[in-house]
Amino acid sequence: MTPPPPIGPTGLPSVSIVIATIARPGELAGLIDTLARSTVLPAELIVIDQSQDAESGRMLQERWRSGRLVYLRDPSIGGASQARNIGIEKAAGDLVLFLDDDVLVEPDFIEQILATFLHFHDAVAVSGIITNYQPPPLKARIRDFLLYWGPFVDDRQRIYRRADQLRDEGPLPVTRLGAGLLAVRRSLLSDIRFEEQFGRYPLGEDVDLSFRLAAKGRLLINPKARLVHLRAPGLRSAVPRQVRELHSWALIYHRRLRSGIRNRLAFTILTVGLLCEGFWSALLRRNARLLGDLWTAFLRALAGKPALATLQREDAGLRRAGGQEGTQQ
Repeated sequence: MTPPPPIGPTGLPSVSIVIATIARPGELAGLIDTLARSTVLPAELIVIDQSQDAESGRMLQERWRSGRLVYLRDPSIGGASQARNIGIEKAAGDLVLFLDDDVLVEPDFIEQILATFLHFHDAVAVSGIITNYQPPPLKARIRDFLLYWGPFVDDRQRIYRRADQLRDEGPLPVTRLGAGLLAVRRSLLSDIRFEEQFGRYPLGEDVDLSFRLAAKGRLLINPKARLVHLRAPGLRSAVPRQVRELHSWALIYHRRLRSGIRNRLAFTILTVGLLCEGFWSALLRRNARLLGDLWTAFLRALAGKPALATLQREDAGLRRAGGQEGTQQ
């Protein structure tokens, strides 16, 4: 069967897909297979590979026959944010669609994303919905209710939890979108990029990007654009979550939200709560180093000087020097 043509030649917006990947050729192959079955194909597929070997590159050469392929392998790239920024530089489409390497899209995913931009001219960024989202347990939801107030509340969760019920609903406005299923007008990415200071294993880079994009127009989730997120195993940060959150939220607050009593109060509640939670965990584990890291991160968060050096330790021993390889077709 002849595949559908990539969108673009008919005068409709063209789509560049950017995928940041590392050591997941099997999962990436699954995504590539679902993209090849799309009702609307991208004009180009851009894969930025941080792996030590070229297995993903060989797989792409064999499997992707549905449009232009841009493949770059460089193990020295410092994480997903930097990889996505490199992908932005190489993208030529009207829309840039960022996908995680461990998702499986439904056939009309790209079509639904495109339709949202066509019908909502004030939309600057559009996301789909994760159909296999697992709601957090009650304990975690109570924690989030106590810690996250004001601009720190994640309004995506109420939509993700109702994925089945919202299947036939139209796009819904939100204040933030996830980086692993995010489409943005490329014209906005000339001066807005992913913040690379969140570290090699970023936490909050999509929220930071969302706040900057929201100043330009609306952010929407289209429940009809659906995918499965496999959450495949891979390299993870060695820095405790509370330390990472203190660092990430401090970056976001001091750069984007530092105005008004409401925001200041919400940030204080969040940082004190994370400090207390982390202290309790450190005491239970009898981890003196964690106590020190938490206290340092807390003080630097309040001072507006997030502990970037702490995060940079996270990939010690995981990164090795490597060259880069690139291919286009």
